Amino acid sequence: LARACGVAIRTGTRLREIETNSGMVVAAVLESPNGTQRLATEGLVFTGNWIPETAAIAGGPVALDPRTAGPQIDQAMRTSGPGVFAAGNVLHGVESSGWCAKEGRHAGEMAARYLRGEISGVRNGAMLEPSDEIEFAVPQFWNGGLASFPFNVRMKKDVVDRSLALKIGETAVWSSPRR
Repeated sequence: LARACGVAIRTGTRLREIETNSGMVVAAVLESPNGTQRLATEGLVFTGNWIPETAAIAGGPVALDPRTAGPQIDQAMRTSGPGVFAAGNVLHGVESSGWCAKEGRHAGEMAARYLRGEISGVRNGAMLEPSDEIEFAVPQFWNGGLASFPFNVRMKKDVVDRSLALKIGETAVWSSPRR
């Protein structure tokens, strides 16, 4: 979208210098595999590999997922910390506010069920083992049931004309209706 709007995107580059004039940015000097170049500009935007906001749970009883760096959860949004539920940008890097709201709504419903004594506060289920093509999958634990829950899968690269399925052995226990 940025490129379509005429915004220059530079990947695989290293910022060598920011040139200013009277406190205003006027250019960026970049190093890339193609050499050094000066890019006249009025501003710079930096992005990075967004990480989950887990400072509040660091060092506690909540197990973190090596793929997302956020807590491992089951379909009820339960972490390994009894009675601790997680959603949104605590689970994974930056997502849209709509997606985080969906996860938050589900986690809130599950926490309310836990407080009413309807479900356990202990995470359970079998740990998913995503294929090498998958960057991450949340939740990381599958316990069946809970037909309506947020399931987030991030692929490492674009995948065309393939569907997503969760299998136990060769038996598909869930599959995506979309390709």
